[in-house]
This record gives sequence, C-alpha cells and structure tokens, in this order.
Amino acid sequence: MATLRPHEADVILAGFDAVRRQAARRLLVQLVALDDGARTDRRRRVSFDQLRRGTPAEAAVFGEVLERLAHERLLVLSKGDDGAWPTCRRSDPAAQGAGAVAGRCPIVEIAHEQLLRSWRTLRTWLREDERRLLELQQLDRWVAEAKGFPEYVLDADRLRHARGLLKKYPDDVGEAARALIRRSEKAARRRRSWLLALGLVAVVADVVVVTGLAMAAAAPPKESAICSQDPPASHDAGAASPDSGDAATRPPVSSAAPSSKPKTPIRKPPSPVPSSSAGAAGSARPVAKEAPSGRADASNEAPDGGPGTPNKVRGSIRRPFERDEPKLPYIR
Repeated sequence: MATLRPHEADVILAGFDAVRRQAARRLLVQLVALDDGARTDRRRRVSFDQLRRGTPAEAAVFGEVLERLAHERLLVLSKGDDGAWPTCRRSDPAAQGAGAVAGRCPIVEIAHEQLLRSWRTLRTWLREDERRLLELQQLDRWVAEAKGFPEYVLDADRLRHARGLLKKYPDDVGEAARALIRRSEKAARRRRSWLLALGLVAVVADVVVVTGLAMAAAAPPKESAICSQDPPASHDAGAASPDSGDAATRPPVSSAAPSSKPKTPIRKPPSPVPSSSAGAAGSARPVAKEAPSGRADASNEAPDGGPGTPNKVRGSIRRPFERDEPKLPYIR
C-alpha cells in the first residue's frame, strides 16, 4: 500500500463540508494514543462501536466519513487480533456501510505512523484537543478494564470523575462508557441504602441500650429493697420469749425449777396477836420480813410482841422451815 502524503490527506478533508469535516476530526484524533509528557504519540486500534460519534448531526454522517477515509487509504479497517471480526455491541448500519458484515464491527486505525509526525493538520488538532483526549482516554481505559466483567463498577472517586467528564464532554462519551457509568451509579445507590439501613440498626441498638441503662439506674437495687422492709424480729424475739411463734402448741412451762424430792408445804408463821395494852400502837407495828434463807429473824419477833424475845411457838418446837432441808425459793 502506497504511503499517503500529508497534502493528499488535506485534499481529502477539503472535499467535506463543515459537519463532515468536524466528524473526520473527531474520528482521527480518537485513533491516536497520546503519551503525556514524552510526546511519543502512536497509532491506536479502536473497535468501530467504541468510537465516539459526537453530536447527532455528526453521528448521522459518521459512517459515511469513515467509509470515505478508508477508501482513500487514510484509515485501515481490519479484523481483531484473533483474526475474527469483533462483535458489535449494538446494531449500527454505519458499521455495515464501513465494510463489516452484518452484526460485526471492524477495528479502525490510521494507515501510516508517518502521518502522526508529518501531517500538520492532525498535529494541530491533537494539540488543541490534547486535554480532552487525555481525559477521555482515561475513561476509555476504565471501559477496557470492565470488558468481560459484567459486575465491574467504578469506585467512588472514579465514578465522580466519570460523571464530570460526561457533563463536560456529553458528545464525546461513548455508549460503552455511559453504560459503565449507569451500572456504577446503580451499585452506589445500593451501597448507600445498605449503609443507611446498617446505620439505622446501630441507632436503634444504641437507643435500646441507653434506655435499658436508664431504667436500671432508676430502679432501686435489690439490697435497698430488702433493707427497707421490717427487720426480721423472729430471731431475737424467739430467743427472748419462748412463747413466740408456736406458743399455742407448746405446753405451759412452770416457773419453778423441777425437783426430784417431794415438795414440802410451806407454812406461814402465825401472826402475833396484839395485846390489849399495846392498843393501836401494837397493831401498827410492822411485821418482820422473812429472811431469804427461810428463817425468821428471832430478834425481831416474840410471842408477846416484845423485842428481843425468842420467837417460839408451843415451847421449844421448831418450825417446819427451820429443819435441815434443802433451801426453797424465797416466797413473799
């Protein structure tokens, strides 16, 4: 194939009107891979369905311009690297008009590497569109990464950048890039919904915990409730009074201590008969109390009531309580 000279390429472009010339410019700059900084630009192979069509007016003549440039040997249409025609992602009559069979899209590239360095018109377009091309080629690389992975989505930073490019260059973002952006936005909405639901669950759990702690703090502790009740007096009262509790079922307990010997009846000494000479004064004389030992004080009592007379009844007969017997409790 003969090498197309730069002036011959300018002649081809001169035969287009303004809309077709703009479509040719949009097509050609997409077929150059810019190397930012090194300036070693090279040809780029792009599938027909991945080429950006531009405005509706340009898209209407896009297939016609592509076929004309391929016919003039400015572009080359070929099969894929595997020797087969790539499958088009969408039905496009322009692809068939560009030399592809039905349902298949050709690979498009510039015919000669020399045109990238010597064609002044193309170099001017690349310089003017460099920033736009670099940004859009970044988006094209993300589309290439997603190829073959239906679940591939952009992360938050990439999705934000892709949205900015779509807003900035609405006519230059291809259908594949738009589909990737839509899929990523849908995944981001699902992720936000899941995070929102998780946040609500966490808030509800916090409210339940705080409410439980508040109720536990407001309720009195069990120890305080027990202490606030009446003290158990059954233990002390039972020890102090044997009649508490089952007093009705217990037999009466005698106050006197049990004794193995028969009880001896206690006889009180006869009261002294006051004499007529004593009168009222003798009747008012107090009676001596019995000693705790069971004996009467002999110096305080006498048959005639006089002091110092031994207390004797019927001669020298001893009283029953004066016998040598076990001492009995003192009874008043």
